[in-house]
Amino acid sequence: MGRRIHELRRASGRTQEQLAELLELHEKYVSRVERGLENLGLDSLVKYANALDVPVQALFDEPSSRDVIAGRPPSAAQRSKPGRERPPR
Repeated sequence: MGRRIHELRRASGRTQEQLAELLELHEKYVSRVERGLENLGLDSLVKYANALDVPVQALFDEPSSRDVIAGRPPSAAQRSKPGRERPPR
């Protein structure tokens, strides 16, 4: 999960310092989270998701290779729940 938070933070254009400020946490704690050295509770997951402007589920989603290359978070279609189809365009 730490790697995913790191990817989403970078895709948002924020530094660890900026994210830490939004979360009212120390920058070193954010770094430890991104390195997988800290576990997050549900409240913290919600705060991270809100600060990164993504749904909580996005913290658990695997990004597509296209998103990783482009450096952006997953699209709304990728964040949708399994079994739900996207409406036709």
